[in-house]
Amino acid sequence: MENLKGVESTWEITDKGLKDGSEQTVYDFCVSDTAVDGSKSFFYSVEFEKESGYGAGILLGVKKWQFCI
Repeated sequence: MENLKGVESTWEITDKGLKDGSEQTVYDFCVSDTAVDGSKSFFYSVEFEKESGYGAGILLGVKKWQFCI
């Protein structure tokens, strides 16, 4: 994924991958403007290593980020 940016927090690329900052906010995640051809199948794989906080997840197929405006 490209063009990742934090919504209400900082993120950095480490040797293990993408890592969020120390902030614990409501929108403590990052978004990307990466798009795929919706008429074709695709495969995306992730691996989480949760060090703290309440959870981890991935969201695909969002058309508009209302809270990012």
